[in-house]
Amino acid sequence: MAISKKISWIEGERLLRSAGKRSEAIALLRQEISKNNRLAAKIVLATMYGADAGLSDTEIDRIIDDAEREVKDSDVDAHRELYRAYEMYIGGCSPELKPHLAFKHLLVVAKNGNNALDAFAVANHFQYGNQVTPPNLFEAKRWYEIAHLRGHPEALRKIKSLTRKLNSTQKNSAVSQTQLKV
Repeated sequence: MAISKKISWIEGERLLRSAGKRSEAIALLRQEISKNNRLAAKIVLATMYGADAGLSDTEIDRIIDDAEREVKDSDVDAHRELYRAYEMYIGGCSPELKPHLAFKHLLVVAKNGNNALDAFAVANHFQYGNQVTPPNLFEAKRWYEIAHLRGHPEALRKIKSLTRKLNSTQKNSAVSQTQLKV
């Protein structure tokens, strides 16, 4: 007896893409767009299929730019796909702005979603810093704690490591302050 499980359109697209069934994936996305006007499906169509879906570079950029204007905070899937688009430097805005927009969307996904990987990714941004986010160990620890609560397997190890580092930094700072008073 075969057990069938209903999967979401986004899971279906990923399965089709990983199986090399691009034309079927494009058809699935177009169906989702026409039936439900799903913003995330438009973004996936543009970013993952582009020319294969008959889209020019100008049309791809327009889809991303329109999605940026239309997206609601509650649409976690669209924010996740915009994050991916900007990570791939797709969209009509300046290249310098794309990393900032990518992080903005990742933050919305992590705040409004319930995915441990998203929270962990935000924590990594804060722990190590990058062109968008300066290192902030307190903020990193907070996001690792969220990732841990959501079930990320590495988050607890990161929390313990950051706690030791923060405690060591605070002790060194206290010693330095004492030495200044003497």
